[in-house]
Amino acid sequence: MEGDPVTLHNDLHKTMDDDMIQWMFGYKSIAKICVTDGRSTVNYVLDGRFRDRLKLDNQTGSLTITDITTEHAGVYQRQTNHVIKSFILTVYSELDIGPITFIFQYTILQIKHLYHRMTNYLIYDK
Repeated sequence: MEGDPVTLHNDLHKTMDDDMIQWMFGYKSIAKICVTDGRSTVNYVLDGRFRDRLKLDNQTGSLTITDITTEHAGVYQRQTNHVIKSFILTVYSELDIGPITFIFQYTILQIKHLYHRMTNYLIYDK
């Protein structure tokens, strides 16, 4: 639900030396952690969508996105030294139209369909 935090888990219990974990949203890198000589270096790519919302766990490499919005829905990838894993994040939003509240699910493939449905609804509601 919008406003909640979400954590994308890394499946590692602890990062080790020479580990590299990179998180991608679509084709864009949003966070990266490198472990060298027992020290972790964390880098974030802070664009408007993720500004002040990303937290990368130094121990496990899991990524938390705080205060999510429908802008954060989409495909995420976690790339490690040897494995790429994809996550699909769906964000629910409340849409208030008059006295009735609807809850819609947004995914990349549903955005066009939802827009078309809402446009038709608003036209017929008048």
